[in-house]
Amino acid sequence: MNSLFQLKNNSKRLTAYQEKSLLSQLKNSPKQKVLFNLLKAEQLPNTNAAIKKIYEQELLTTSFKVAQNRFYKLKQLLNEQLVLIQKADTTEQQHGLLNRHELLYYTCRKLYTEGNYLLALEQLTALEQELIKAEIFELLYLTQDLQHRCLQHLGKFEACKVKVKAQEQSFAKYACIYNAAVDDSKAKLNMPYGNTRRWDNVVIKRKKAAEQFKESKRLKLIHLYSKLELYNYKNSIQPGFINTSWSIHKIDALLNKNNLLCMNDFGLDYLANRDRDVFLQKIMNHSNFPNLQVEYDDDMIKRFAGQALEFNYLQWLIRFFMKMEDWKNCFFILEEARNFGIKNNSHSAKLITQFRIIEVNLEAFPSYLPPDKAQLKKSIEEVIANINSKTIGWEVVVGNKEYLLFMIVLNYLICSEKKEAIKLIAGIKIKNKLLASMEIAIHTFQKLIKGTLTKAKAIEQLEKFSEALPLNQKSKKLDAIIRIVKARF
Repeated sequence: MNSLFQLKNNSKRLTAYQEKSLLSQLKNSPKQKVLFNLLKAEQLPNTNAAIKKIYEQELLTTSFKVAQNRFYKLKQLLNEQLVLIQKADTTEQQHGLLNRHELLYYTCRKLYTEGNYLLALEQLTALEQELIKAEIFELLYLTQDLQHRCLQHLGKFEACKVKVKAQEQSFAKYACIYNAAVDDSKAKLNMPYGNTRRWDNVVIKRKKAAEQFKESKRLKLIHLYSKLELYNYKNSIQPGFINTSWSIHKIDALLNKNNLLCMNDFGLDYLANRDRDVFLQKIMNHSNFPNLQVEYDDDMIKRFAGQALEFNYLQWLIRFFMKMEDWKNCFFILEEARNFGIKNNSHSAKLITQFRIIEVNLEAFPSYLPPDKAQLKKSIEEVIANINSKTIGWEVVVGNKEYLLFMIVLNYLICSEKKEAIKLIAGIKIKNKLLASMEIAIHTFQKLIKGTLTKAKAIEQLEKFSEALPLNQKSKKLDAIIRIVKARF
């Protein structure tokens, strides 16, 4: 389904060249052209508004339902055009060697070395305008340097002086971004837990750069993003310490007006990288401020997942989808995390992912049942075999042995392996501190197995305990446990 949100995202990702090419193709499709322009101008708050705007005349003689069906077809056609335009890349781009701007630059360099200075200058001038709009200073100062050399060969010495000044400005802005990026890497490397002094200094440095070049939207965006990233980290240590919603609103407002703006790094797909990084900071922010809405669609998640995400980012996505109860995307990201562990031969990543699968299965029951029970049993066996593992990060994620064993018991029940569950629950002895809800649940299950507690009484006790919990201590896992008792005993 092509939502307006998805269409808007796809239309915003077009470069100036791609947009020109699209509008040329739409010259015989006036309705598609109107829809595209309205999306760009952000004048379509919802589907009904879009139908009324585009089919204003037709609605005088046609029913709304007919217009609605036509609109769904129109959306589909426009989305197909957008996808085709974005896929119409060169062989170099498809092989992941260069993005379009770099390819244009090297094409101009080839023209320059062949002595075609005038043609090279014409193409460089067009490229310069795109780079200025996106503020890609990394390539802009090189483009202006090549323009300067073409102008010299053509004897346009006054124009050379102007170009040199522009090149100096571009390089100065690029230097600000590069130096801050180096400082940022140093600040985060071996950073003591909670000690953000060096990171604070990086944010201050980026703020000064944005103030020095007030006309630069990119430097402002980098400063806002850096601040949001730092505050999200501080909130992870002390939840709710700083409300970062204002930062997100400013970033969104800036990108809505400057949708081709580059952010931290200029890579093969710099716009997708930018959108991914902003989205990940939004979901981190959501963990502290769940009332803030985070918009996304399935295509966006698939696109982000294909961008070689760090394992830590995949964990954030899993936790976010668990909160949203979006089990489809949650299991999709779990599979990506599993592949990450296999691809990078990371024992820690593989183990943590197996544990996350066990956790998600519990909370998703019975809305979403494991599609492959044999694979789940294999995951359980691997977790049990490594229950005492000293792998880095494993103990932090799991919490303690008793909790992990109980999660496995519940997954056995989900798979209808009651004998295995009974055998395991009987041997659990609580030695370490657990959440009260988990302790109550374990004791209740043990009594159920021994026959000292009926199913009805067990459900009653668990529901009574759940209702008595304060709002900030409500447990989704306890609710899931009650559902398992009702379904499997």
